[in-house]
Amino acid sequence: MMTKIRHNYFESEQDLSTEDRNFVLDITILFENAVHTLGRYGRLLRVV
Repeated sequence: MMTKIRHNYFESEQDLSTEDRNFVLDITILFENAVHTLGRYGRLLRVV
């Protein structure tokens, strides 16, 4: 899902510099990893 959102954003913002694109990519990857980590933590808490 996040890949599709990134792709759509980059298509609509074609005038972004490479630096800006990398920043957006880094932030969205960080957000995606945080969501996955919180999901795993939540499953762990349900088991305990």
